[in-house]
Amino acid sequence: MLHFRRSLASIDYLVSAIPKRATVPSIKKPPKPNNLPPSDASALVYTPDDLNDYFRYKEFGKPTKGQLAKADQFFARHIPKHEWTCGKYEDIPDLKINRLQQEYKEKLSRIDPYRRTQYHDNLVKSKSTYGYSLDVLRPLPEILLLGHTNAGKSTMVNTLFHNSRKIQGELAFVSRRAGFTKCLNSFNIGGKLRLIDSPGYGMYGEEKQGEVVLDYIRNRNLLRRVFLLVDSKIGFQEEDSMLIDVLVDEGTPFEIIFTKVDDIVLSQFPKFQVKSSKNDVEGRLKGYEMVKEGNTRVITYFENIVARARLRDLATIPRLFFSNSQSNKFLTKKAGMSDIRYAILESCGLIDPPPTSVEEESLSPVANKGRRKRTIRSISL
Repeated sequence: MLHFRRSLASIDYLVSAIPKRATVPSIKKPPKPNNLPPSDASALVYTPDDLNDYFRYKEFGKPTKGQLAKADQFFARHIPKHEWTCGKYEDIPDLKINRLQQEYKEKLSRIDPYRRTQYHDNLVKSKSTYGYSLDVLRPLPEILLLGHTNAGKSTMVNTLFHNSRKIQGELAFVSRRAGFTKCLNSFNIGGKLRLIDSPGYGMYGEEKQGEVVLDYIRNRNLLRRVFLLVDSKIGFQEEDSMLIDVLVDEGTPFEIIFTKVDDIVLSQFPKFQVKSSKNDVEGRLKGYEMVKEGNTRVITYFENIVARARLRDLATIPRLFFSNSQSNKFLTKKAGMSDIRYAILESCGLIDPPPTSVEEESLSPVANKGRRKRTIRSISL
């Protein structure tokens, strides 16, 4: 479990009152020409893509289909390359080399001036890479994946690139045992950015794992944005709240990704026959009503989580994303990843922002009350 070195803000959202039932808009998919719902009711189920749109705050614009397609193409085109694994922050290659070079220069500076030669002066000016390739040392914008143990970070890394035909097997090993990832793992994406998979925190985490993550957040000037993964089945846990306070306090931009949405859909939907025959009018109508009820339950479930966590009260407003890495009879496909891919590229300045993005200054005074502008961390390359 992470051990934080200072007092953090209250987590009284755990006992906040549950908000009232949400009003869900009618299913947006158009009916068939004969005004009957489809025979396969799963076509009307809200997917993570629909949830991404429903929970999109007015502060953020919606990316166009072309922008989402461009983001998908980027992740499909570039083969991720694992560059390094570090259990300590100071062992990150560029930091390690800088430290070794400084130690070597200090060692040379202690040589007796009468014994110092041109050879020693040349050693001071030299810049050894200590066996690391120049590609590993090249500064790139970095994205950090954070989350409780077994929240789905490694699965997220694999799913981000599932469309790439050039990839065989899995990039990040996914274990059934919580807390399997022990170190920071860096993946180079096409020489454009680095994706950092971090150790999980919580019951099965270790103190040294928490230390390397905190050191990275507080000191890494290449970090552009953090994506905090939350298990939809559990919601925000105490450690998640504490870590959010750290991110806000450090001025680190972050977003939130709800994983395992498929489990929520499966648990919240009423039991009914998903598929009906084309001539079964009653079955198709019943399927429509059951899906409408199920969609309402799913929306309400996540609105309760967001309300209890008081995300709208945070000084730095995070975007909310939803994803499912598994399919079932209601969610027949993996979804939600296009928006996440786009957000990663936008955070690194590799794709244009949404055309309808609303600037913080344009919001009403009431909306801005007690809220700082959204943080954007600059980067020196």
